[in-house]
Amino acid sequence: MLKSPWFKKSALAIASIAGLLSYEANAQASTAQISCLPPASFQNQLRSHPDSKAHAALGAWFAERSQFHCAAQEFKSATNLDPQSSRLAFLLGNSLFAGGDSSGAETALRRALTLAPDSADAHAKLAEVLDASNRADAAKSEWEEALRHDGKSVAALHGLAQHLMSEGNYSAAINLLQGAQDATLQLDLAEAYGKAGSVPEAETVLRKAVAENPSSFILLRALIGILVDQRAYQRDFQEPVNLAENFASTHPDDLEPQKLLLRLLVAWIPQGGQAADLSRAAPLARKLLASHPQDSYLLYANGMLEEQSGGYAAARAHLEKSLAIDPNYDQAHYTLGMVLAALKDEAGAAREFQQAIKLGDQRPEVRFQLAKALRSLGNTEAANQQFKLYSDQMAAASNLRISKLKETQADNELAQGHAPQAVASYREAVTANPDDAMLQFKLATALDKAGDAAAEKTALEKALQLDPALAVAQNQIGYLASRSGDTAAAEEHFRQAVRAAPAYAEAWINLAATLGMESKISEARQAVASALKADPNNAQALQLQQELSASEH
Repeated sequence: MLKSPWFKKSALAIASIAGLLSYEANAQASTAQISCLPPASFQNQLRSHPDSKAHAALGAWFAERSQFHCAAQEFKSATNLDPQSSRLAFLLGNSLFAGGDSSGAETALRRALTLAPDSADAHAKLAEVLDASNRADAAKSEWEEALRHDGKSVAALHGLAQHLMSEGNYSAAINLLQGAQDATLQLDLAEAYGKAGSVPEAETVLRKAVAENPSSFILLRALIGILVDQRAYQRDFQEPVNLAENFASTHPDDLEPQKLLLRLLVAWIPQGGQAADLSRAAPLARKLLASHPQDSYLLYANGMLEEQSGGYAAARAHLEKSLAIDPNYDQAHYTLGMVLAALKDEAGAAREFQQAIKLGDQRPEVRFQLAKALRSLGNTEAANQQFKLYSDQMAAASNLRISKLKETQADNELAQGHAPQAVASYREAVTANPDDAMLQFKLATALDKAGDAAAEKTALEKALQLDPALAVAQNQIGYLASRSGDTAAAEEHFRQAVRAAPAYAEAWINLAATLGMESKISEARQAVASALKADPNNAQALQLQQELSASEH
């Protein structure tokens, strides 16, 4: 009765592709003050009919152009003329919030809800305002209220799902979003699966979403993110490249799909790509740079490709220009270092490699190239230190790669119901990477499926030695203790689980059940209340609440 579903952490970042597909910020917004002078047609309308409808129409015109300060002025005039309109109060609040006035927005939205308490839009927007003001619990209540009035509100479903994930309550987020058809919600569902460690499910969600919405770039980008993340250790980016290439070919005038394809090609070349990949990437990079000559990434990409083909002078010019625009791009520093080394400027190369490391590029090859440059400069001691770091990193990277490959194999074996084979593969993964708490937990999962409770407990204990705050491991070892009749130990482990993850509904339920068995009915009721706060529709918690109430009569 106590056993809860397994939940796993994951380093997967659905939209980041391990930093590969991060997008630069758009060009800086102009700081010039925008005049709130409307077009002549609106001025004529206001002169002839200065009513709330005219002001609202002008407010909408300004809002469409992201002139939110001007829009708010017009919606304010409209609400003054029609103070009983909840819609106008909502539009005022929306514009104030978009313009950065959270306090004014909250006042306007609460006014809208006073006039129309059932407005799901107003509840959802107020939740957004509260969340931006770091009032998460109040925001959650508003999202839940919005869904009470409109169970299909995309804004409310998205907001509540993000809130649940921020609490670590991935199961509740997954349950909330099942069957989502909106692209934003499908991304949320994939994110929830990914953060719960269920990467195959996240991939399935996104493949289905992309098939249903083939023109959605954000869905395709997320799917590519997962595929690259999964294939990083196999160094096989062919499917992601093909997906990006197909989308880019059907959207030739859209910059972002073209840049996505270029990023994949550029990343793939040093990872084992062929000469054909270089020949595909180079003309694309030149074409995009010709139309966007101040784009720091495109400058970097051209420089990197020129470095690969031996065009060092051109590469240096492009890389230096890229870094003049974005001096914090570590890979551009590294590539410039490679160019300078090829041009026999060892001091300049060492400087660039050191800057790349300082900015966060911890790849072994950066240490190796720095060591070579330092040795060329006669700094033998520093060079030897870098060679030692390089050797240690290579050994660690090799072990991690082996561990990841075996972990992926074990994940697939366990998903297919082959528990003994999964146990063997997880053991190989643990041998290569013994300090990964989640990997120890996955081994415990497989041992549980294989029916080896003693070995499962040992793996859980090892996981908790590595990470005492690993809530899923605390919950499961509590289950084992309860099953063996040690309710005191079970209670302590469940308490540790909910301390580590206050929104972990399953652990609260297990704690409540254990407290009930110990005749601590009042504490059990409090634990059930905490479970229902985390997941109001949890059937187990609702059933246990009824049982505890009945036991008091």
